[in-house]
Amino acid sequence: MKQSLLGTLALACVAALALFWIVLAAIMWGNIDGGYYGWNLGSDSRTIVYVTPGSNVDKAGIVAGDRVDWATLPLLGRTNLALEESAPLDGRLALTVFHGNTGRAISIVPTRWDDHQQIQTRISFIVQSVLIAIGMILV
Repeated sequence: MKQSLLGTLALACVAALALFWIVLAAIMWGNIDGGYYGWNLGSDSRTIVYVTPGSNVDKAGIVAGDRVDWATLPLLGRTNLALEESAPLDGRLALTVFHGNTGRAISIVPTRWDDHQQIQTRISFIVQSVLIAIGMILV
């Protein structure tokens, strides 16, 4: 009797988690949107080694070899540069960038993902949902 109660309780928890994930997925589906700044740092965590052509960083005149002044870089920018995370579209960054010995203050916003990136993100979300569902079934 005690085992059947525990089994029922475990099944109810799995069902509740599945329902929570489905509701979360339904809410998030239309909000899967983001952008990227379009830069990559070198191993010294200060020098920009790549700028995506056509990105807002490129349009701001930042080039490979420029150095980021970490003292002026907000947390969002540090996270994006260190972890290459997607950026919220309202994630404006104000920072100082050095080209040679000349520093300049700039303000940039992320470049919106194109349609292919949107599709890739949604497919990734579906795959993650399926893997979570399989994991819950196996538990």
